[in-house]
Amino acid sequence: MMALQRRHYDVYHLLVSEGSDLTVTDENNTDRPKLACEGGNISIVKHILSRKACDINRRGGKSKQTPIMMALQRRHYDVYHLLVTEGSDLTITDENNTDCLMLACQGGNISNVKHILSRKTCDINRRGGKSKQTPIMMAVETLLYGVYHLLVSQGADLTITDEDNTDCLMLACEGGNISIVKHFLSRKTCDSNRRGGVSKQHR
Repeated sequence: MMALQRRHYDVYHLLVSEGSDLTVTDENNTDRPKLACEGGNISIVKHILSRKACDINRRGGKSKQTPIMMALQRRHYDVYHLLVTEGSDLTITDENNTDCLMLACQGGNISNVKHILSRKTCDINRRGGKSKQTPIMMAVETLLYGVYHLLVSQGADLTITDEDNTDCLMLACEGGNISIVKHFLSRKTCDSNRRGGVSKQHR
């Protein structure tokens, strides 16, 4: 497990050849597939999956994520697509209620966002994460405008607020992209004088 975490893959193969148990977990319930997906080496992930010794959908780690969630969070997109072909469940959430669509929106790879949306397994307007944000709020907050426009085209609700009463317009103003702010204002869905956020500020 230490070899995988440090990405010492030659050491990993040596230990496997010496009989290392691939099913053991650490104190956070993190196992080999999760560490391999976190590292992003697709040949190692393929090898572990071929051993059929671990549950591909088991949650673990401090955030209680599945291997595919870790791959999305670390932006290992080839590993993500491999796990999809192996039957990974895209509906599972972590301990903060974050799902795969949210992690894909945070990561910013638009092809992965399109793929997850095409599966119709995630609610595009569900709130999750530590701040209870929707996927489009996460995209706006991380300045991922291609993902933002895709989510808008798929019917994302721009009026939902997070746990601090922050809405998409506020997040767009924080980001400073005037084209996004103009788009929000043109939709007439948000009150430009509404207070929100931790400090209860308006735009």
